[in-house]
Amino acid sequence: MLSPSKHEGFVVPVLETPRLILREHRLEDFPAHAALWADPDVTAQIGVPPRSEEESWMNFLNRPGTWAYMGYGFWAVEEKQSGRFIGAMGFIQARRDIAAPCVKAPEIGWGLAKAFHNRGLGREGTAAVSAWGDANLPSPHTWCIIDPANIASRKLAEGLGYRQTGTPSYKGKTVTLFERTRP
Repeated sequence: MLSPSKHEGFVVPVLETPRLILREHRLEDFPAHAALWADPDVTAQIGVPPRSEEESWMNFLNRPGTWAYMGYGFWAVEEKQSGRFIGAMGFIQARRDIAAPCVKAPEIGWGLAKAFHNRGLGREGTAAVSAWGDANLPSPHTWCIIDPANIASRKLAEGLGYRQTGTPSYKGKTVTLFERTRP
């Protein structure tokens, strides 16, 4: 196992899977991060518009802050074979404006560059993230929202043990709400 990185009193643990390294975000990841979130094919799967460089930068800056304040956050996803940044996944506390009791619990999320879709990498990485959450999150309850048209993410969430609990409105769109309680 790789050693964790330390930042201003908090540690972002490093998780390894057969094909991935989940690690802290690094400044040199930003160009690939911005390209990921500017890709309309990727963002359409999530049900949001592509992000500008400014929006991606602000999102990128929150990565270490979430770890510092919450003790959990999003990992940068690195493909072991190439060493490339290919996405991000983890837990956030987004304080989303959704009428559901679960919104104060950690929310799992994931996003991979289009070239890495349909290879089982999302499942591989989120299984490691979910196992880390089961062992480390203070709340036994986690949740996620998925665009109703995103069948791949729905299957991934269900494979992790998330169950659909509703279809609330979020920012004027209907989303599918999934919840999971630690086994």
